[in-house]
Amino acid sequence: MKNLIISAAFLLAFSAQSFAKGGPKENNNDSENPHAVTFDVRFGDNIGGTIPLGMPACIRHLNSFSPHFNPQFASYVTVPLKHNFNIVSGLKVDRKSMRIDADAKAYYVEMTRGGEPVVGYFTGKVNLSSNLWTITIPVFAGYDLSEHFSLRLGPYISFAFSRNFSGYAYNGYLRSISSMGQIDQEFLYSLIQSGLDLSTMTNADLIGLLHSVPHDYQYPTGERLEVGTSSDQRGDFDFSSDMRRVFYGIDLGVDWNVTQSMGVYADLQWGLNGIFKSSFTTVSYTMYPLFATIGIYKKL
Repeated sequence: MKNLIISAAFLLAFSAQSFAKGGPKENNNDSENPHAVTFDVRFGDNIGGTIPLGMPACIRHLNSFSPHFNPQFASYVTVPLKHNFNIVSGLKVDRKSMRIDADAKAYYVEMTRGGEPVVGYFTGKVNLSSNLWTITIPVFAGYDLSEHFSLRLGPYISFAFSRNFSGYAYNGYLRSISSMGQIDQEFLYSLIQSGLDLSTMTNADLIGLLHSVPHDYQYPTGERLEVGTSSDQRGDFDFSSDMRRVFYGIDLGVDWNVTQSMGVYADLQWGLNGIFKSSFTTVSYTMYPLFATIGIYKKL
C-alpha cells in the first residue's frame, strides 16, 4: 500500500511536469502570459468523516471522534476562458478515514462473538473505523476574483482502490434475532409465497435471511447476550466488502496565490452517495463522505 501511494504521487507530479515542459515556452510563465494554460501539483490533508446527515436515533452519544492523517496528492491543469473564468481538472489520490466511539441503544448489527455469528439489536458502546483510498477526477468551473484569489466549483467522481469499514461492539448486551418467530408473520408469509423453503433452512441461511429482512419487520425480543470488553467477549464486525467502489459528489475550493509559483488551497468535498451499496441494509442510515482539505500547491 505504501509503495502504491508513493508511486501514484510520483506519477501525478511527473505527468504534470512533463505536460508543462512539453507546452509552448510562453505558456510556462504566468507573468509573461496571464492567459496561459497552467499546471500545478498539490499536497494537502483531508479532515472530516463518513457521517449520516443528522444523528440516528440508535446513536445516543458520541464519545470520541478521531480523523486520521489523510493525505491528498493532486495535479491540476487550468485552462483559461474569457472574463476571468477557467476550467480546472486533474487527478487526485486521497485517503479519507476516521475512527469514532459512541454509545448506542438498539443498534442493529451483525457481528461475530466468541467465534459465532450473531444478529440483533445492541445496547452499549460501539467503536468503528472507516478508511478509503480513492483516485478522484474533479472537473471545476473556476473564477479568478483577483490576481491572488480564485474560486472553484464542480462535480467529482472517485474510484476506491482500498476500502475498510470495521469495528466492534463492547460493554453492553445484544437482543439476538435468532428465530423465525422474531420476523413479522405476514412478511414471512410473503417470503414463503415467493419461494422460501423453511424445511431446508440452516443457521447460516437464517443469518442470510435476517440480513435481508427490513428492520421494521423484526422483533428484538430474543435472548440477551452479554457483550464484554475482551477480544473473545466483544462483538466484531467488518462490512468492508459491502462498501461501494465508485463515489461522486461536489467539490468547492479556493486558491490563494502567495507568490507567482506557490500558493495555499482549501476544499470542501461533499459526497452525494453513501459509502455502502444500496443492497446493504445492516447499517440502516446512509453515511456520506464529507471532508475538508487544506494544503499547498506549486505551479510548474
